[in-house]
Amino acid sequence: MENARVAIFEDNKLVQEGLSMWLEMSGHVVVKQVETFDAVNSTICGLAKSGEGVDIALVDGNLSRGEIDGTEGAYICDRLKSTFPAVRVVGMSMAGPVPGADTDILKSDTKAILDFIARI
Repeated sequence: MENARVAIFEDNKLVQEGLSMWLEMSGHVVVKQVETFDAVNSTICGLAKSGEGVDIALVDGNLSRGEIDGTEGAYICDRLKSTFPAVRVVGMSMAGPVPGADTDILKSDTKAILDFIARI
């Protein structure tokens, strides 16, 4: 997919900014960067109300809620897919698969993320 509209749900600012840079250099548009679990619902609602939409979402499995149990990623995937049925979700976690994601890729593997987006 060319010129994909991408939302990044990642609590590590360095990882978030690195992914954003690589995506934009590859011709994609980063529509939102979300750092905290508390901002998830308002961000998804805001995107829906604006009509912007999201083609791809990069979702950290454990988004800054204090626990490292993976439920954050599953919740985000569910909210995204119920709001944007056509969205493709890339789970990014060092702790294993993100439930509900279309695919799981290590967040450090930028090339694999870009390759996945290109294949859509």
